[in-house]
Amino acid sequence: MKQNSETNEKINSSVIRALDILEYLNEQGSSQTIASICSDLSMNRITCTNLVKTLIAKKYLYKNEKGRICLTGKVYVMGKIYKEGFPMVEIFNTQAETIAAEIGVVCHLVALAGLNQGILLSECPRRSLFEDGQNLSVPLYCTGAGKVLLANQSENVIESIISSLELVPLTPNTITDKDALHKELATIRSQGYGIDFREFKQGLCCVSAPVYNKDGTITTAVSLTHLDLKTRDDAQKYISIVKDLASILSRASGYRNIKISSL
Repeated sequence: MKQNSETNEKINSSVIRALDILEYLNEQGSSQTIASICSDLSMNRITCTNLVKTLIAKKYLYKNEKGRICLTGKVYVMGKIYKEGFPMVEIFNTQAETIAAEIGVVCHLVALAGLNQGILLSECPRRSLFEDGQNLSVPLYCTGAGKVLLANQSENVIESIISSLELVPLTPNTITDKDALHKELATIRSQGYGIDFREFKQGLCCVSAPVYNKDGTITTAVSLTHLDLKTRDDAQKYISIVKDLASILSRASGYRNIKISSL
């Protein structure tokens, strides 16, 4: 019995090292090289490389276009707070089904996950927009919801995130200048909503609005996407709808300093 007890208490060192890598990347808040991971975690290069390959195969990590290692959203999706244990998702789905049916759009609920990405919590109707290798991860600098989430953090956090972001041009409209991104975020804060005008994917447009927590902080956002916009001005007809959807979710979270106009 003693031997079995000791065996049960053994800790698998490979699992510990794999978790160390995930926690390290989350704390860094930006992509890292294999060399930096090995160095900062005092890990053998071969061991580290093999663990990273395993985590990539299981879609917890991915390599970006520069060969640097990044977290996917899978680890966040696995948490119950981002599933049935998160009541906001159920409320969102109920409202989103009605909106999607009435005006023919796709509705997204996105949460801030770590310091360099958002995570898609729900999509209605389901189109699997973000499941193309990054496993539900939502870029902060080139999506409507991502920019709304980024814009509503503290100045220090915004500066820290932008300084670590790689502003990769995904389309001709993607903002790749950090000063221009700061200006865009200031506009979003001022007007209370954000627009993605073909910045994330060619031909794809969306509008987004922030969802307030009870204490007034913002860690989730909603968006209407697959919009038929010829110019940015065409987004105006969707603004009140997305802001009202965000207001309903804000009230559900306990935030009271908000009005609902049309829903």
